[in-house]
Formats: sequence, C-alpha cells, structure tokens
Amino acid sequence: MSTPLVVVDADVLGRQRTGDETYVRSLLRELAAAAATDLRLAAITRRPDLVPEGIEAVELPARS
Repeated sequence: MSTPLVVVDADVLGRQRTGDETYVRSLLRELAAAAATDLRLAAITRRPDLVPEGIEAVELPARS
C-alpha cells in the first residue's frame, strides 16, 4: 500500500494577500508538525522557497 498524499493549494504564499497567506503558512506549519510518518504532505505554490520544512513543495509555474 502506498503512502497517502495530502496536497494543499498554497499559491497565496508570497503574494502579499495578508490574511490568506498567513492562514496557509500557519496551516502548513501545523500540518508538518502533526504529520504522521504514514502521510505525505505537499503544497502547490509559485514560491517553493516559502514552503515550511516537512512539506514537499510542488512548483506551479504560472504568470498570472
């Protein structure tokens, strides 16, 4: 059986959308801290450098 993958839309990271960005950043940090070893976590974003440690960054190359 393969490890389940949970993917979060984190495109707001680095987009200066204060409340949305703060919420997603906090959500990713908490998920990384609480993640079990039998769960993979990924975040889809234009700014993989802003994804917290413990979360797999999936770059979304988009302009607009």
